[in-house]
Amino acid sequence: MKVFYFGYYSDVDNNRKTAPAADTKMDYIIESLKCFSNDVELLSFCYVDDKSNILKKYKGYVNEKNGIKIRYFSSYSSKYRVIRVIGRLFTWLEQKKYIKEHCVFNDSNIIIYHSLSLFRVYKLLNKYKKKYTLEVEEIYSDVINKEKLRKKEINYLNKGNKYIFPTKLLNDEINFNNKPHVIVHGTYKVEKEFKEKSFVDNKIHCVYAGTFDPRKGGATAAAAAEYLPSNYHIHIIGFGSPQNVKMMEKEIERIKKISKAEVSYDGLLIGDDYLKFIQSCDIGLSTQNPDAVFNATSFPSKILSYMANGLRVVGIRIPAVESSKIGKYLYYYDKQNPKEIANAIMNVDMNDNYDSKKIIEKLDIDFKKDLKKMILSKK
Repeated sequence: MKVFYFGYYSDVDNNRKTAPAADTKMDYIIESLKCFSNDVELLSFCYVDDKSNILKKYKGYVNEKNGIKIRYFSSYSSKYRVIRVIGRLFTWLEQKKYIKEHCVFNDSNIIIYHSLSLFRVYKLLNKYKKKYTLEVEEIYSDVINKEKLRKKEINYLNKGNKYIFPTKLLNDEINFNNKPHVIVHGTYKVEKEFKEKSFVDNKIHCVYAGTFDPRKGGATAAAAAEYLPSNYHIHIIGFGSPQNVKMMEKEIERIKKISKAEVSYDGLLIGDDYLKFIQSCDIGLSTQNPDAVFNATSFPSKILSYMANGLRVVGIRIPAVESSKIGKYLYYYDKQNPKEIANAIMNVDMNDNYDSKKIIEKLDIDFKKDLKKMILSKK
């Protein structure tokens, strides 16, 4: 059975604009599709992000990765916006031609990783009454806070025939007619284990890993050190704009002067360095601002990242997490302030029989069964 998977994806360093978190999630969905289909083709809508030339054309090509085809379309770059806009039009004509010739008039399955930039794709498929599955991670008009765009986005999302959602709450928000759907909170993939540990000081090590966007609560997590005893160490690792990184470093220096617990900024870690560091910690902190609109329906991916590496998790009590399949395994705080976070950290039982990796493995098995059943269903 042929499966086409549409989305903004880049598997190599080819200057094509993409989001690493989306690439990771798409890799996992591809892995899940391969459990029941030996013919998966990914159509990447990524374009080259290069503004160094007046005009440069990057030809489309097909790459192969782990047994699947990844098709990249032509992309036009320029330092002039008007040329980039015209170039996107030519790219769309190429994409449209390929979709019509290869995806529409056959019995193949189509899965689309939702993006605001793919409205024209939805419109094309709807025109030819081609059924498709929508993978909806967020309502993006909520993320960018554009109320007028929200109605249009919901309208397009309602036209999907089947859905992949990260939370039940998002299903309730979009899937008014209770069409076939599956829930997958993120990437259910247990990470390889590093035996050696980075810390041998008998302290309880807590880590906030992720963006330094103020809405995500990294600074609040760091400030919790002020209310912890000396046998705790809070680590901050991640990324952000130069301004956000500087603000984080300044906040950590302030907290160091008044806290008994240790707190440190440990930079941006990737690959094995990231995994080894995370696995050396005991507690992962998921401290995003509960008032951010997108938190009502999206699922914090860092929770699964912590669990995939064996950590216990402290997080803000929000419905999307508490009502999830892993909600009962977290330690919650209710108010977004450092003292509340510190109290939740100290309530973590480090001597229970908690095994987050087994939890993730079970979720993986169940999701792949559910996805196969839904995709192969004729409904």
